[in-house]
Amino acid sequence: MISNRVILAILTVFLLAGCAVIYCVDNDDYTATVNTDSGGVDYTISGFMPCDYTFKVYSNTDVPDRLYFYYDEDYEHFYDIERQKTFFNDLERVLKARGFDEIQYVDANGLKGLIDDPSKAAGSELFLISGMIPDTIYSATEMKLTEWMDNGGTVFWAGPEIGLYVSHTDGYDEADNGRILKDHVNGGIQQDIRTMSELGYVTGFSLNRHLQFGLEKDYPGAVCLSTCSDDYSSASVLKYSAGRIYIVGGDIMDSVITHHTALAEIIICGINENTVLKSTETFHKGYGDTSGTFDCPVVSGDVVLLTIGKPYSSWARAYPVA
Repeated sequence: MISNRVILAILTVFLLAGCAVIYCVDNDDYTATVNTDSGGVDYTISGFMPCDYTFKVYSNTDVPDRLYFYYDEDYEHFYDIERQKTFFNDLERVLKARGFDEIQYVDANGLKGLIDDPSKAAGSELFLISGMIPDTIYSATEMKLTEWMDNGGTVFWAGPEIGLYVSHTDGYDEADNGRILKDHVNGGIQQDIRTMSELGYVTGFSLNRHLQFGLEKDYPGAVCLSTCSDDYSSASVLKYSAGRIYIVGGDIMDSVITHHTALAEIIICGINENTVLKSTETFHKGYGDTSGTFDCPVVSGDVVLLTIGKPYSSWARAYPVA
């Protein structure tokens, strides 16, 4: 059986050579090819056992090239360090099962080196889920996190106001002159979910049952991607300079498959403040192989997501349309 890594390498060769693009994926039970060259979605799914499979087509996407996960045991943190490790390990496992493995961990010093290199910002997403920003990049005199977004980088944030805390090895300080979102992030109040955004409703994203932190739905330019409580969203995206910020609310440290699946779909499909779900449909494959065409025209900038099995299955792939 050809491994995912080998298949992805073959795909890279095709892309670099400028050849017709045929996407191949493989796991223990199924093999699939998806071809979007014709402006539609032609596919073949091979595998003996019956299964359900679902296509989604998103437009206006921005798929990242790489992810960086930050945590540092020597620095203060809002969330328990072991829970951070569990969260990242579980999210990494879900992402890799969906064919995305460009993931790197950085500590406080590695984070400084990353942000000091402007060439690494565009196409990169940085996860800061400790709730505190290390003083290697954020202090009373330096707000390098904004430089990251000025250069086209993306930030995922879990916790209170961005910039409220600047972490040090001996405690934390407030950075009143450097808060990015100020009091627009809800803090410390857990509410039952009451409403869901339009995109969250149609995609079925679900990041939490209770909301602890979240961005106001009416924050200028922000788009709610997931469940809401009162006026706060458990997942919002906000364009910021040349980059963007995702506010991941609720008790994100709960390692729940629905949380990781929602985040993984947002990441691998490049879902942002402009994304629209163009079409979705579920089919059933009987015994043996099946081929067909998913009836949805696709153009450059679209992403085709193919999932085999239940929505929280370990198998899915996203295919950007060139």
